[in-house]
Amino acid sequence: MRTSEELKKLLKQIKNDEYRVPDGMDAFNLVMDMTEHIGHVDPELRDKLIYTTLYKWTISGTFTPEQMRQLLSICLNEQHLFYRIGEKDTDSVFTRTFSVLIIPLVFYVNRQYDFLTKSEVLNVKDKIIEYIEQEKDMRGYVDGKGWADSRAHLSDAIGDIASDKYIEHDDLIDLLVAMRKKISVGEYSCASNEDERMVTAFMCVYERSILTKDEICSWIISCGKVERIGVFPFDLYVQVNTKNFLRSLYFRLLPQKNKEFLIDVIKEALESL
Repeated sequence: MRTSEELKKLLKQIKNDEYRVPDGMDAFNLVMDMTEHIGHVDPELRDKLIYTTLYKWTISGTFTPEQMRQLLSICLNEQHLFYRIGEKDTDSVFTRTFSVLIIPLVFYVNRQYDFLTKSEVLNVKDKIIEYIEQEKDMRGYVDGKGWADSRAHLSDAIGDIASDKYIEHDDLIDLLVAMRKKISVGEYSCASNEDERMVTAFMCVYERSILTKDEICSWIISCGKVERIGVFPFDLYVQVNTKNFLRSLYFRLLPQKNKEFLIDVIKEALESL
């Protein structure tokens, strides 16, 4: 396995060569090295080189469906998505949150080749819900180390999972219930546009047109019924983070036709905060 310094030098060369796979190199073998360093604290290596290269190669069709299936299995394992899960304010968060970002890449390829089975899709759903339940580090930008962005990254994953054909009524309910827990977090004041990414995830659920109006409205109302623990600033952050989500949802829906009933429900949820 390459060291982080060796990997960084190589990925810079690949970037400068417009992300062409070097002659004689197996791209997926290099990806295996990249997954070992996916949570590196160097933001240039982690975000600008490892993730960006993975993204560029995925959308350009570099990997086969079977390779993407293997990559999915790696990102969901105990050394990636669940690496030291439950820790707060430690560097382990970067491994977890950047492993989450692999899920949308896999689903991008799956939309083209339809290679994931129903059981595999449902396993991803179950794993992301388990991750949501256990993730305690909700930081956005970390000084000197770049983006952790757990809420934003999991929102991207939820959106892709919710849009999959194998995800049915009860699965969508499960995703919304889990997502609500990260809307009203009290550990941090989330100020990195996480609310907009979470609204996009919600819209992916809504636009499946599987859940009833009553179910959608009940969920929105439930977002306004946040639990306070009598501790400052926890209670304030819960209120502010929830308000930001509901306001972002309000303005996302405002210009859309036939959404007036949702606008009224969002107002009701906001008034209850």
